[in-house]
Amino acid sequence: AAPPVGAAGAALGALRGRSLRDALLVAQVAALARAGRGQTVLDVLDAALLDAARAGRAGTVGRLASSLLRSAGAWPWPTYGDDPGPLLERLRSLEPFVERDPAAHARLLAATAIGRCYDPDPTVPERLSARALAIADALGDEDAIADALLGRLLTYSGVAAHADEIIVLADRLIGLSHREARVDAAIARAVASMAHLSLGDVAAATEAVRLAVAETDVLQLPVIRVQLRWMEGTLATWRGDFDEANRHYDIGTRVHLQTELYYAGSAALARLSLRRERDDLATADPAGTFEWEPWDAAIAAARHDAVTAEQRLTSWLDEQNAWIWITLGHVTLLADTAVEAGLVDVAPRLLALLDPYAGRIAVVGHIGVINTVDYARGRLLALMGETDRAREILEGTLAFARATGGAPTVARCERALAELDAAPR
Repeated sequence: AAPPVGAAGAALGALRGRSLRDALLVAQVAALARAGRGQTVLDVLDAALLDAARAGRAGTVGRLASSLLRSAGAWPWPTYGDDPGPLLERLRSLEPFVERDPAAHARLLAATAIGRCYDPDPTVPERLSARALAIADALGDEDAIADALLGRLLTYSGVAAHADEIIVLADRLIGLSHREARVDAAIARAVASMAHLSLGDVAAATEAVRLAVAETDVLQLPVIRVQLRWMEGTLATWRGDFDEANRHYDIGTRVHLQTELYYAGSAALARLSLRRERDDLATADPAGTFEWEPWDAAIAAARHDAVTAEQRLTSWLDEQNAWIWITLGHVTLLADTAVEAGLVDVAPRLLALLDPYAGRIAVVGHIGVINTVDYARGRLLALMGETDRAREILEGTLAFARATGGAPTVARCERALAELDAAPR
């Protein structure tokens, strides 16, 4: 057929030009994300979203939002970068522009939900994420559904209260045959590994990591791979293989320092969690750690400074309203802190926070493991004088730790039970 001429040809050429520019822009964002250029990704996307909206390209806005979903691997996109605020505001402002394009609307809502994952009102990300998935499901487009599923997975990545849901979402996402299926399978398994470990299924967590590592190596996804490094270190810590954990944390730290990923404070948190297993925290420094206050309380308790430990502990607890990926780990850490410092008055409050998570392992995202929740519950009960309940719970979590290869937790439980037996009746 003859090539189009005149106005029609010019219009077709302009359309092809825009499509090519959009494709190149999305490829640029993907390349920056693969290189770990977290803040650069946010800055580029902020400008690109505005340009696309000014040009009236709702579909491009949706595709850029889709790129943002995957820009931080298995973690929420605000994790990497010093200021996600401008981009989050841009996403919010563009919703009216994409409302008539269901796929773009779902993608924008999914990206916005992730951006609001730290919102003090937990209903905000919940509402945004649920709307994204409802719109995508109604549309029936696999690519849009995958983006909405991924958005919800990443909104609650590492959040203990959503662990069961995350496993269901991950299985559904892995079962799709969409454009980004292989990358999303790696992300889904990396997110699911945290959920499996939180639920106490160490074998499933280990298998999810194994499969995700294989996928990231083949697809060359360094951001997800370094997140899995942290998780390999965390699983090694659970087993008591501290040298192996240290090796993985060393590699993760080196990779982070070569990129813009260091904003997350992951290395400092990993080091503290491992140091707590191997050494005394008394001389530790929590500087640079994400949410350093609970660690400061634990360090104060290790220094036998009960006054500071209680001040830090209660101050942090008073500020909590929405539980994020790190909260269960930190509440469990503070339960140990309360026991070490003899803070009987705060024990019932901590116990009430932990009771809904009975039978779980308190993990800190991919980055560390604190204890079984039941170990912390048992010690709090012992501190409160409820020795029979304490013994029952500690014996149960001791059996669980033995069955799952958790050598450090086995040792802790045995010590706690010995202390109960030695206490005057």
